[in-house]
Amino acid sequence: MEEDMFCYIHEGGQLVKCVGGSVQYQGGRSESMVVSRHMSHSDFVSKLCDALHFDQNSIKLEFTVKFEPSCLLPLHDDAALLKMFRFNEMFCHVYVSSSSEVVEGYIAPTSAPSPIVGSNSAHLLPSGGDLPINICNDSLTIESYGFSHRCAEANILERDSRRFENSIMGSGHTFSNAAKFRDAVYLMSIVGRFRYRFKRNTMKHMTVVCTVTQCPWKVTARAIGDSNIIQVHTFHNHHNHSLEDVAACQPLVRSNRASLLIDDVIRSTPNYQPCQICKDFQRQHGMQLTYLQAWNIKEKANERIYGEPKYYYKLLPWMCEKMVATNPGSIVELGHSSDGHFEQLFVAHSVSIQWFAMGCRPIIAIDSAHMSGPYRGALFSATAYDANDAMFPLAFGVMSSKNYDDWSWFLQNLKKLVGDKEVVIISDRHPALLRSVPKVFGLENHAYCYCHLKENFSSFLSKHNTRGNKGKENALQFLDSIAYARLEHDYNVSMFELRQYNDALAKWVEENEPEHWAMSKFPKQRWDKMTTNLAESFNAWLRNERHHSICTFLMEHMAKLGSMLVKHKEESNNWKGCIGPKIEEKVQQKIAKVRGWEMLGIPCEHAAAVILSIGQNVVDFVQDWYKFPMQELIYSGSFSGIETHDMPMVANDGLVRSITGEVFFSLNPPHTKRPPGRPRKKRIESQLQDKRTVSCSRSGKALRKEEQENTKVLLINAISLAHASYVSGVVQSVSPTMRIRRKNNNEIVPKRDITIADKTKKSVVVSLWNDHATNVLILNVKELQCFYWLSLFNDQAERILGCSADELDKLKITGGRENLFQQKLKEAIWVPQLFRISVAQHEYMNEKRQRITARAVVPVDFAAESRLLLEEISKMKTSQ
Repeated sequence: MEEDMFCYIHEGGQLVKCVGGSVQYQGGRSESMVVSRHMSHSDFVSKLCDALHFDQNSIKLEFTVKFEPSCLLPLHDDAALLKMFRFNEMFCHVYVSSSSEVVEGYIAPTSAPSPIVGSNSAHLLPSGGDLPINICNDSLTIESYGFSHRCAEANILERDSRRFENSIMGSGHTFSNAAKFRDAVYLMSIVGRFRYRFKRNTMKHMTVVCTVTQCPWKVTARAIGDSNIIQVHTFHNHHNHSLEDVAACQPLVRSNRASLLIDDVIRSTPNYQPCQICKDFQRQHGMQLTYLQAWNIKEKANERIYGEPKYYYKLLPWMCEKMVATNPGSIVELGHSSDGHFEQLFVAHSVSIQWFAMGCRPIIAIDSAHMSGPYRGALFSATAYDANDAMFPLAFGVMSSKNYDDWSWFLQNLKKLVGDKEVVIISDRHPALLRSVPKVFGLENHAYCYCHLKENFSSFLSKHNTRGNKGKENALQFLDSIAYARLEHDYNVSMFELRQYNDALAKWVEENEPEHWAMSKFPKQRWDKMTTNLAESFNAWLRNERHHSICTFLMEHMAKLGSMLVKHKEESNNWKGCIGPKIEEKVQQKIAKVRGWEMLGIPCEHAAAVILSIGQNVVDFVQDWYKFPMQELIYSGSFSGIETHDMPMVANDGLVRSITGEVFFSLNPPHTKRPPGRPRKKRIESQLQDKRTVSCSRSGKALRKEEQENTKVLLINAISLAHASYVSGVVQSVSPTMRIRRKNNNEIVPKRDITIADKTKKSVVVSLWNDHATNVLILNVKELQCFYWLSLFNDQAERILGCSADELDKLKITGGRENLFQQKLKEAIWVPQLFRISVAQHEYMNEKRQRITARAVVPVDFAAESRLLLEEISKMKTSQ
């Protein structure tokens, strides 16, 4: 044990448990001093008070230990000081508070935002005056908008779980209904760590006893008259348990009732993770939860706090009317089926409509993203550019799917917003958009996103490329020169070069409508906007909000929109010149080339040279779309958030009623079918998107995908089953496919020999016959000074290599064709797949190396392998 220890002294703040279970000290001040192990308590207090100028009689000292930093222990004598040294290493934390302060050992939760029951003026853009700076709370939750009070009970509970020890106060204690009484009994059992059973369990009479034999604990409750109110009649709150009974007791997990223990945590930390719930239940209540149980507990807590998700669709019509009433001129369209189920929603706030018409360039990027809330769906967006090329949200829609009808409905409402103004629509080449955009906005106004088109070209290139990775890079460069060519001559030159390189690629370009994505071919001005990156930014902007229910999403979108508008307004006031920083950077870099002035609106380098030669300022010749007066015009209006103090409530009968009893029109949730598996939160990344690289732990070099996978599947031990063994291991050598003539019928059959070694270095030679010999392609690849084998089934081989296993064998054995074989290997985008071979038990267990015949060749199911291994280990432990 160290003789001296570094001691942190904290005073004036509080311990706060954050998301993820970590503990932080917030507020107050912190000092430090070095204390000795042989120091007495009185000397320690005297030294601390002298250093920090405290009065010894007016302070209380507490400390924490390293294995439980959230529990405050009193530091009042020499024994406590010794514990502080013994159960901390190198340093410790001491907390100073006034002796009059209470709440010993209590950690304050992170504060939840206060419910907004009055005007949401904090989200407003006032008209004709200075804009507010703080317009929204960064930690907004559904409770902030008052929804929890309309859809569920919202009693704020203190965090300390010891409050549940007295869930039942005694005889005469009343509960509003039987469910509340059962909740109280369950919570007492969790905190008291005992199990109970109902001797009688009806809505009018309940008798509960402890499961331990001869334990006197008992509670009875009865209904008062004909009401649902339950009153405790008898309560014996004493247990008679042995140590064996206490040790054997494991409270039952009831997700609906156990969620009461974390209600306050969910309110303060909505991102409370199931893994942390498991740890907290184990530490606080001695309950071992599975991940699924913790997830269910969190879902039940969310339902209790925020209400069932289906109720939010009932409030949606009221919210739509409120948005139009609060911001006149807004376009809010709500579509539903004949049986009253939600289908479509379109929202365009008046501030976006007016400002787009007054100052934004007539170009709109549209895109869609998945809504990952309770009922899924799709989020459609239409986004424009302001004078500084920043994102200006124009409209959005929430749809049940991404089909043609939904896109057509969304675009028709967008057309109402735009009016007679001719605009260019940039989108990906989704089949529904290829039909709906030309129908609503005209074929000549539809521009394709070049990024998505380039991905399609890259996918086509992977199947038809014959020149390796370098050849693929060259082909993509040819495509870039075609797309960004401003002159027809440059376009033709680039197309000629691509045709000389690969005629099939040039044909692909011609067949994919270059008049909708190539600069020189597109008939309208698009200000060099070649992609839908702006719409992707909108999706990322609402990444977290897309996980929430629909009403919460609408309110959070309004809050973020108000925050963005204020931010852009303030940034424009700080412009150094008459154009924004992004545009000024483009002017200085002379990014515009030939025809750049015409297409981009910024003088090209040749025009800039002429302008400077006559003594003029280049900025004066930039189009007005980029200048401050236009930016000022865009952000000159006002925007108000809706008030929720008069929001109606969802009654027990499912109707939406106001305080005065007025019944509002309501909707039911959309018809959805949950897909199999865990709901996906993250989208599938595109093939051209940069991905996280994994490096070799020895060499430090970046690994390719197949090498990353190989690190996971190097060697798997053989698993002995009843009738067969599954040989899984590393392939050492593979022979070419041979043609063997059978003696019995003179038939020629294909055969291939594979030598496999398992973890014990025991090797067997497996003979693959017939389909196994031809349908399994096995290749030896050298990468980063290491050899490894890859196996692919024949259909994968044909798709990736463009030839089958037999054809590849022919390339290998044909004289003078070795280069073609190696070239095929280099061009492949490999996906490693270890395979498993089923052989007879006695054949594999033979110590000698021998040739055996494969009965089956299948991919390895690593999850199943792991499960079987665990079963075998369990059997071995049991037998011991």
